[in-house]
Amino acid sequence: SPTYSWYSLPNASQYRIVVSAAFNTIMDTIMDAENICTQEKCTVKFDQALAPGNYQWKVQGITPQRDGQWSEALSFTVQ
Repeated sequence: SPTYSWYSLPNASQYRIVVSAAFNTIMDTIMDAENICTQEKCTVKFDQALAPGNYQWKVQGITPQRDGQWSEALSFTVQ
């Protein structure tokens, strides 16, 4: 299962992570920043294994005031 990492955002209390394949959502979860982030970096590794294929993932920071913009989708391949 891949590890997903990104730089933390100021004031983000949660992050929404979406993993998709061929425009179908495989995972869509919201996680508390305090559980996945250090001072500058956030890292998540899900227990769910992915079948071989091509995937994309993106992340969205969430503050108490509003949902932030989505990151650019990044592609990866599971062999």
